[in-house]
Amino acid sequence: MTGAAREASERSFLRRMTSLYAELDTVWSRHGELPDEVSDAIVDAAGLLCDAIINAPIKSEEDIARKLRFAADLVSSKDGVMLAERPAVERALHDLIAFREAELRVDERLLDRLQLASAHH
Repeated sequence: MTGAAREASERSFLRRMTSLYAELDTVWSRHGELPDEVSDAIVDAAGLLCDAIINAPIKSEEDIARKLRFAADLVSSKDGVMLAERPAVERALHDLIAFREAELRVDERLLDRLQLASAHH
């Protein structure tokens, strides 16, 4: 995989994982009664995807928005995914705050540099 392809793949990780989670949810709700082994596999896969989404690194506002939408979907799910609701909401908010604080630090450093440069002229 080339560097550009790898970067595009990493950027779309949350999109791919949330889409896959939605597809599993659709399979679960659309097909009703399933053999126990199949049900267990779907629940296990959904749990792994949920953990991957919650713990995925944030690279953009879109990633944060996707995590927040995912958390909201868990809360509004008629089937309920209560075990994952709180960690999903907490992590999404934590990531949002950390992302904005990092942006602020970059902005402050840029402002400091500009002020320093204008003081020398």
